[in-house]
Amino acid sequence: MGTSASTDMATIYMVPMCPLLCMFALVNQLNEYELKLIATEDDNFATMFNGSEVSLQANETHVPPTITQVPRNFSGLDKLEASLMQARAAIREARNGDQITDADYAPYGPIYWNASVFHSLGADHFIVACHDWGPELSKAVPNLFTNSIRALCNANTSEGFKPSKDVSIPEILLRDGTMRGLVGGPSPRQRRVLAFFAGGVHGPIRPILLEHWENKDPDIQVHTYLPKGVSYMDMLRQSRYCISPSGYEVASPRMVEALYTGCVPVLIKDHYVAPFSDVLNWKSFAVIVEVKDIPNLKKILMGISTRQYLRMQRRGKQVKRHFEVNYPPKRYDVFHMILHSVWLRRLNARIHGTN
Repeated sequence: MGTSASTDMATIYMVPMCPLLCMFALVNQLNEYELKLIATEDDNFATMFNGSEVSLQANETHVPPTITQVPRNFSGLDKLEASLMQARAAIREARNGDQITDADYAPYGPIYWNASVFHSLGADHFIVACHDWGPELSKAVPNLFTNSIRALCNANTSEGFKPSKDVSIPEILLRDGTMRGLVGGPSPRQRRVLAFFAGGVHGPIRPILLEHWENKDPDIQVHTYLPKGVSYMDMLRQSRYCISPSGYEVASPRMVEALYTGCVPVLIKDHYVAPFSDVLNWKSFAVIVEVKDIPNLKKILMGISTRQYLRMQRRGKQVKRHFEVNYPPKRYDVFHMILHSVWLRRLNARIHGTN
């Protein structure tokens, strides 16, 4: 990715580049001597063994004479020639490349219809980040930002999130690392609060929600801080609708907490792509409210018939499995849903180079 041709060559070749250049120079200098040496050896092929001449007698017998070869003492020049032969073999192997056993081999050449498909420029990478700074850090490498699949909690299209390429993942808060005590709730008949929210005042949406509904209506329980002795999880289980507004970032664990406890999520967000929207129809089990409609929140929720509410609540209990965290992972849980979303986008990958 962006490396020069010389760097790629140095990575592929098993012989370091500097010794190779030195060997080439040495071979060129010795070529003339090498040819003379070979010619001399050819002329004296049948005679010289440790300085003694062997005569082949053409007499009455047709049996070839037995010649005992005397061990030869190799000179420094002979050893140099042997080293040069090894160097030539190494150079040939480095030049041609060992395409079978080289772990760093990058496909190229006429045997491929289009070798560039192997050079993905980051399209075969995916990153997972649920922290707010995840999207910003992913911009550090342009090719990775452009081509890689970014699995982000902060799936904000106004900040560069691309639904066709990136994956929206749910923000899940596990206080002790498990789902212990988070899943389950009473039946709809036992839920006496119409809607509930509790959370800090930050971002552009929450101040509007609190301005209109904090301590304004007993049916719409909106709090910055819960009264002393009131349990957050208990309030989720007592409510029919659980409000999940954006804060500084669009993602929030509240919509997953709502699904865990059997409360219908109410999403109030701008530029947000809900998790697993490729396969999940969020409007079938959640209420989507635009920011401009916050003053009419109670009217919107009261306008939902009991039959429709029960249907949404039942569907939320069914879809909950896709947001559960299991160890080891279970079929269709959040782990498999994230990988499925990544797989879908890898099938649709379009590779774009950057200068």
